[in-house]
Formats: sequence, C-alpha cells, structure tokens
Amino acid sequence: MARAAFIQLDSATNQLLRDCFRQFNLEAVPLDDPARLHKEKFDAAVIWLGEAAEAYLKEARESRSNRRIVVFGICGGIGEAIRYSRYGINVLLEKPVDRQSALPAVRATHPLIINEFRRYVRIPIVVKIEGVCVFPAEKASNTCSVSHILPPSITGFPVFPCSACRESRQKSQIRAKALAQARSQPRKNCQ
Repeated sequence: MARAAFIQLDSATNQLLRDCFRQFNLEAVPLDDPARLHKEKFDAAVIWLGEAAEAYLKEARESRSNRRIVVFGICGGIGEAIRYSRYGINVLLEKPVDRQSALPAVRATHPLIINEFRRYVRIPIVVKIEGVCVFPAEKASNTCSVSHILPPSITGFPVFPCSACRESRQKSQIRAKALAQARSQPRKNCQ
C-alpha cells in the first residue's frame, strides 16, 4: 500500500484528507520529524505551508528515496505558496479544504503516486543452481557433486564455495604449508 506523509495538519483537514486518500487505497502516516524523510520511503506528502514547511520540503527533495514524491501543499492563498515553488509542489489546496476540491486533486494525482510506489517495490529473488561450485574439490571434472544454492549474480552478493569444497581446500592449503616448511628446512646428511 502506498504511503502518504501528513505533515502539520489540523484535525479537520487531517480527517478529510485521510478519508479521500483511503478511497484510493493510500495509507496516511502522521509525520512530525523532518529526519524521517531520510529514513523512510513515502510516495506522497501533504503539508501545511507554514513556518516549518521549508525544512520538511528541503528534506524531502534532498532525500534519495523521497526526491520524487508527490507533494500536496495546503495554504491560505496562492500568494503564500509562491515562496515554496522551488520545491516543486504538485498540488495546491486552499484552506479551508473541502471534499469537492480535495477529491479531484487526489484522483488526478493518484497515477503519479502509484507510479512512485511501483518504482521502489523490491522483491528478493533466490535461484537454486546445481552442479557448479566456485572452488571445485574435484579438479579433474571441474564440477562439484554437492548441490549448491547460490544467489543470482544480479543481487551483488558474494558467491561462496560449499562446505565440502571449503574443507577440501583448507586441507590442501594445510598440506601445501607443511610441504613448503619441509622443503625450506636444511637436509641432514645421512651416512
């Protein structure tokens, strides 16, 4: 469900817009700290364009995940909203907000909000791959007999050898160290 941050709204406006957003299956989340805009992802923001609005708008537009959110600005008049034009407010609603002005605004911006929501839906994918190990224990066949579950390379996770191959590799490294130590020690002449 797409989320909309409700910032500094009075109770009547909050309830009216919450009902409008609910009709379009959008969740309203009250927000009282601008730092949350850097920590959480929102798809829309409804903000009263008052004294503290600039801090919230600046945080939203500078955040990597909330840079493109749809912003609804509520103001006393259009003249008040001009100073916030650099933050790219998508919708302006005049106070007092009524259902006849809010519902068409939400209906018109709903596709933008859903598009923003779809951009950030991430579903992890795990693929089972059998037969190929990164460090095969059997050097001749270049394949391992153990079935491996490896993440796909597109996820960026490192790929590790299976436990059987890891143990075999550790044993061969120990043998190589012992052999190197034996070769480095001077030989005693046996007579």
